[in-house]
Amino acid sequence: MVETRIGRTETMRPNCEQIQEILFQALVKTNLADREKYLAEACHNEPELRGQVESLLLAHEQAGEFLKRTVPIEPDFTFERPGMIIGRYNN
Repeated sequence: MVETRIGRTETMRPNCEQIQEILFQALVKTNLADREKYLAEACHNEPELRGQVESLLLAHEQAGEFLKRTVPIEPDFTFERPGMIIGRYNN
C-alpha cells in the first residue's frame, strides 16, 4: 500500500516483472502446500496480485502439453527456395 499526497492509502498495481517472478517461483514449487505458503508470503496483502498469479497458474495447468507437441513435417513437403517460381511470383 502507498500513501498518497492527500493522506489516502491505495494499493499499488503489480508490475509485469513482479508477476513473472512470483509466477516462476510458484511453478517451481511442485508441492501444493509449499506453493500456497509461498504465494501467501509473496502476495501478502495484495489480493489483485494474488488473483493475477493464480489466474496464470490455472492457465498454465490447463494448457497441459499443448505447447510441447510438435507437428510432423511430411517428407514430400516442398519448401520455398531462392529462385523458385510460386504461382506467378518469382521467389
